Amino acid sequence: MVSEYDPLRSEGEAYARKLQENGVPTTLVVLEGMIHACIHMLGITPAAKSLFVHAGKELRAKFQLVT
Repeated sequence: MVSEYDPLRSEGEAYARKLQENGVPTTLVVLEGMIHACIHMLGITPAAKSLFVHAGKELRAKFQLVT
């Protein structure tokens, strides 16, 4: 996951490409409208919650956990 308005976005995207190129199952998600460190804004903006919801779904799917 990378934020749309993150100064490190290109590095995150490059890392995802490298993982994919080396056979690592990878999903790149761009958090539209979000800024760097949005993970710390959970109590400030409802949009921040979406990253936890998405990450949780992906992890449950990868580890085949039942919700």
